[in-house]
Amino acid sequence: MLRCCLFIFVLLLISCSHEIKDEELSSVAVQKDNTSIWSGAYRGILPCADCNRIELEIVLSEDFRYTMKTEKVGSIQFPPQVVRGKFKWRLDGEGLIQLDERGDNMVFFVGTNGKLEIRGNDGRVYPNYKGEVCHLNKLVEK
Repeated sequence: MLRCCLFIFVLLLISCSHEIKDEELSSVAVQKDNTSIWSGAYRGILPCADCNRIELEIVLSEDFRYTMKTEKVGSIQFPPQVVRGKFKWRLDGEGLIQLDERGDNMVFFVGTNGKLEIRGNDGRVYPNYKGEVCHLNKLVEK
């Protein structure tokens, strides 16, 4: 399962290969202590090299735990993968969180705009081949 998540992360970085300057970011970083803004479920569709798309959902808890579900969608049926672990707020960049090794150490920028932007390990944003930033949208609780 770890190999599958690592494979998905590598494909994501490959598909999001063009760099954007930090000044062009669309959101202000969320503060770590403001749990009511950043905690919750996020969902998005990511590009995939060997399938139609990857549907990714991640739930961030106030106790710095996460649950991440990935599902590759395509002509071949792939079972969903669920990973649970812990994340930390990185000290080298405001608004950056990093998943543990179970989540392949993926890095996200947590913005006040209700989005998790997928970042490289260096904390920089890498848009996909269309120039779009790979991100997940926060789900609104009903």
